[in-house]
Amino acid sequence: VCEVANPLNSQLQINSPSARWSVTQIASHLGTMIHRRKTAHMNTQRMHTLRRLQNLWVPCITAIVLACFSNAAAQARYTVQDMGLRNPDNLGMAMGLNNYGGTLIMDQLLDHFTLSTLYPAVKGTDRISIGDRNIELGTLGGTNSSINWNGINDPGQAVGMSETSELDPNGEDLCGFGTHLICLPFVWQYNVMVALPTVGGNNGQASAINNSGQVAGYAENGVADSTCPQGITNFMVDLPVMWTNGVATALPTINGDPDGVAFGINDRGQAVGYSGTCTAATYAVVWENGTATQLPDLGDQEIGRAHV
Repeated sequence: VCEVANPLNSQLQINSPSARWSVTQIASHLGTMIHRRKTAHMNTQRMHTLRRLQNLWVPCITAIVLACFSNAAAQARYTVQDMGLRNPDNLGMAMGLNNYGGTLIMDQLLDHFTLSTLYPAVKGTDRISIGDRNIELGTLGGTNSSINWNGINDPGQAVGMSETSELDPNGEDLCGFGTHLICLPFVWQYNVMVALPTVGGNNGQASAINNSGQVAGYAENGVADSTCPQGITNFMVDLPVMWTNGVATALPTINGDPDGVAFGINDRGQAVGYSGTCTAATYAVVWENGTATQLPDLGDQEIGRAHV
């Protein structure tokens, strides 16, 4: 095992369990060994051999140094940064990260009187954290907003879902804060949150955004879902949706499934998610050029989801 000390220093050192040498010291040592052998043996054949050895020490040292650099590069180190929490919230989650360090964070206040991992959030907002700076995303007129994974791109656009100030006419509560306000997908850019259209219904969610600004998520189409059990709060059909330049396009499902959700999207415009019913994700799906392709599962036919 070896490691490089001060890799940018001209006095490069190679550390091993048995020695600590600089490159200069190694070269000098090998040169001294060669010189001693030359003065001790003066015949032509051995002189030829020594010249060959002298020519070999440079690539040998190079190989050692490169091996140590490789080992040092593999020993990556990380630090943990506390992103803070908004008072009086008691849950903070980093949900997305772009290549410039912009972190999309969800702050929520959980019900203190409910002891369950299936928490009911009673309040929630979102922010982008860049170093010590926090940028609040705001809402679409209501009190709360929320986000999913992968909701920020390199240009700094962010997506999610937000309450409006209007009550849902069907009594749904898609944002999940118990207010029963209409919950719309949004895109945040240039310090402004803008609602994205649904595909005929009242509610929806934007889940992910690529570097071209294409958004993947889901939205209601305004039709009651026959696969929903009696008495469920959110009972309308949810369709997988892609938004391009603010225009919503419903994506197809698999085998005529009534519902689907797109969770992620890459820079090639490929989206992933699932196809299923009101209560079950049946197939993991990739969408490309408007076509849905079922992804293979691991033998469990009860559920299939694709995330990125």
